[in-house]
Amino acid sequence: MPEYRATHNLLLEAEETFSTGLIDCSTAKEAIACLAQFHNDMINNLPVDKDLSYGRYRDHALPLLETIPVCCRLVGKFEEEGYSQKLASQLRTLLPEAVHYWNSQIRPQLKEERNVTVIHGDCFWHHFWVPKAKGGSMMLFDFDLATVHNPVWDLVTLLSTRRPEGLSTSDAITCYRKHSRLRLSQEDVEKEFAWLSLCQIYHVLADWNHGCREVIWSQRLNNLLQEIPNKLKPS
Repeated sequence: MPEYRATHNLLLEAEETFSTGLIDCSTAKEAIACLAQFHNDMINNLPVDKDLSYGRYRDHALPLLETIPVCCRLVGKFEEEGYSQKLASQLRTLLPEAVHYWNSQIRPQLKEERNVTVIHGDCFWHHFWVPKAKGGSMMLFDFDLATVHNPVWDLVTLLSTRRPEGLSTSDAITCYRKHSRLRLSQEDVEKEFAWLSLCQIYHVLADWNHGCREVIWSQRLNNLLQEIPNKLKPS
């Protein structure tokens, strides 16, 4: 990646994102504004050659939720590995809901290039450079997993790790909307955030299957489950 340590500091080191890293609300909101500006800059620069694909998972050309047998096998393997039967059952029950939302809401957006932009695809706190000098600009880096997608996906990823105490999902979305060209109401973005949190659960399962460390996948899985639509949460 480009080396900016002469003028910037990393917001967090990668290990800190998933462990003891602390971010104050003001800095977190600067990062969210930086993310929104990146999305704004890319709205009119969708790739003509489609190399980035639409909503892809890592090196796959297709979105994960468009390969349902793979998602079913992931849940099955998670259950076979001896993790909580209750959690595995919940993930199995939620999968059809995630697939339905993807097919009914996200696929049409991607096909019509509506409410989409180039997203980072792997947006965590340790992917931001913070300027040392007052008045400098925060910068986002590491775009190897970029894809064309609903921009709220990046916000879901960012907030699926630790976040500053006192920064609610609603506050983060308010900050994002303030700086974004996404012309949706607060309520609409909050709904998208909840449903995309559900969809992202299966990406976390795929990361687990690829050997992602437990401190990362378990934290993200637990946080995403807290964000899913209320009607889908166990009573």
